[in-house]
Amino acid sequence: MENVRGAVPKLRAPVMLCGQMFRLANYRHRFFETGGGLTLAQPDHPAHLVPQAKMGRPVPPGHYGQFVGNFSGVPLARRVLGVPWMNRDGIRECIPRPTPSTSAAPPSPSSPPRVGGGGMSPLPSLVHTALSLADAGVPVLPLRQGKVPFGNCPTCADNACGGRPNMKLPGPCYCPGVCHAWAAATADPAVITSPPWRAAWDRAVCVGYHPGGAGLTVLDLDDADAIAWARTALPATRIVATTRGEHWIYRGVMTSRNAVRPGVDVKSSMSYARHLGPGTGRMTDLPDAVRTLVKPPAARPASRVVSVLAGRGGGECPHRTPAYLERGVAMAVQRITDARAAVHATVYRTFLAVLSTHGRCGCLTETHVARLFTAAQAKGESPRHCTDAWANALTTLGL
Repeated sequence: MENVRGAVPKLRAPVMLCGQMFRLANYRHRFFETGGGLTLAQPDHPAHLVPQAKMGRPVPPGHYGQFVGNFSGVPLARRVLGVPWMNRDGIRECIPRPTPSTSAAPPSPSSPPRVGGGGMSPLPSLVHTALSLADAGVPVLPLRQGKVPFGNCPTCADNACGGRPNMKLPGPCYCPGVCHAWAAATADPAVITSPPWRAAWDRAVCVGYHPGGAGLTVLDLDDADAIAWARTALPATRIVATTRGEHWIYRGVMTSRNAVRPGVDVKSSMSYARHLGPGTGRMTDLPDAVRTLVKPPAARPASRVVSVLAGRGGGECPHRTPAYLERGVAMAVQRITDARAAVHATVYRTFLAVLSTHGRCGCLTETHVARLFTAAQAKGESPRHCTDAWANALTTLGL
């Protein structure tokens, strides 16, 4: 017989089970009374180390949800509890179902238990943290011992694959694994829970994320002196405690750079940071005082940028009216503007799509391309990255 905590006084020697005993990213205590002479020993109860969202409320990154009442976040609850077929009414009543052969003690990563009639393995708790971040639009990746990304697979070793499209020099690699460090970070649940990533999660020690891909900048303060400087020189924002110092998280994207001053690193575009919880305080906009810590690269002369802009021309024009081209460029600008994650990849793929449709007839002008570059730079891309992505797309299409 199963019931909730409020019914414990009416149960006879009940045993309490917690989602943490089965490596679920949820607590969801349930009490069980046995009968017919069968008795059960109370399993060890793992400590609750992850904060829990308020009852029924949306689940912040790094929290566990309380999926009761008219709760928010049905897709997340389905993944966490392993019940992808259920609606909200079913989820708030259900119990995750480990098979009788599994122990209530947390299993080893090499042999996770199986839950539900469909034989679906529960995800390691790190994966649930990653999925919670991904739901908030934060691209994530697993970090191994040493709090660093996993190495490249043999195909991608020494960047032989050419790199991913969102890297400084965009490449054609779409490796399904966790290769290329920060560039592998994603907010796609299908990738995060895929077999290659599951193998990495089983060996991971923590969750990393790509701040720039989430529109954020992390100021990594390594010691007390750096923290003291930040408290006097910078506006308050969201603060997350680290092993030796603090992460100050601002809303906005900029160039990443280590050692911008003693004990201070800037992690934003083309970088990763370790997720250490939701932190405290209200997140504020990235101040100029942080931006000036990193000297921006000198802008390229306009003529050098324009030299790679136009298509080669000479092809048959497919445009029925000028509005056809205008609509295509406007849609491309909107696609870049709407990107919440993997901005580098979105910019490259958008450039590739525009050029494949409009790049051969010569109708694409510098004004059109300037609009695309402006949209990309508004998302944190530098002029150089825009130029390189455009040139790479031209090369890919043989233009």
